[in-house]
Amino acid sequence: MKNPPLKTEEKPGNRGMTGDRGKNENSRNSRTKASERSKGNNRDNVNISKKKSCLIISGGGFVRPEYIKPLLEVTGQGDDNIIDYVFACDRGIDHAERYGIVPDIALGDFDSVSEAGLAFVEDKGIAYERYPSHKDDTDTVIAVRRALEMGYAGIYIICAMGGRPDHAFANIQAAQYAAHAGAKVWIIDNGSRFIIFADSEVETEAEDNCALSVFSLTDRSTGVSVKGAEYELCDAVLTSDHPIGVSNEFIKNKATVSVENGCLMVVVTSKLLNDNDVD
Repeated sequence: MKNPPLKTEEKPGNRGMTGDRGKNENSRNSRTKASERSKGNNRDNVNISKKKSCLIISGGGFVRPEYIKPLLEVTGQGDDNIIDYVFACDRGIDHAERYGIVPDIALGDFDSVSEAGLAFVEDKGIAYERYPSHKDDTDTVIAVRRALEMGYAGIYIICAMGGRPDHAFANIQAAQYAAHAGAKVWIIDNGSRFIIFADSEVETEAEDNCALSVFSLTDRSTGVSVKGAEYELCDAVLTSDHPIGVSNEFIKNKATVSVENGCLMVVVTSKLLNDNDVD
């Protein structure tokens, strides 16, 4: 099958763009127009609003539907849905098709999406943007930047942690970037969820046989409080080189974690994970 004429858009920081690879082509889908998007590309240009949340389907290991069923049920257009915009990053196009989701836009360098995934983009008339493989931003980072430009204060990311550990860590850093811009980020994996946020608080529900961990992503996070857990904290200091917050326990139906200054990652992980939870 011949690949569709995927759009290439030059972005700041991309490397090695020469000749036709730096030229723009028009997207066939009128739902997402480049003229309707913000041109900002860093935190100073981000305009976080009270928009609904968005979903980024990354190209890592597939997350089984049972782990994200509540998320899938609130994805799509409509007043009752929390998530009203979906990005699919490269092989995330294949994942989107498996979930039965038609993303609003597909983007990336498309070095890992299947031929069937490209056909899915073409058949459904999905807006697409192709970027050169030699670039500074990963495909997921491109989607995170776009989400911030569009004003989303809540970003959910799936299929981001399984597979290559370097990409998993890069996705955590991308989430930290978004948190510093004022967003809250949820990364959902098989049997685990990660919440990354800065200078604010989150509530997370307890689950059976799950551990609650809190890590500082900044060098120092001050004014850290944890309530609803076996080991509570009040106005504490966490640092990025001491994992004192690992493997706490829920003692109520939800826990509240807050930080006055810094960026935290809250991790809720099943204690029953095994090799069957990895795709």
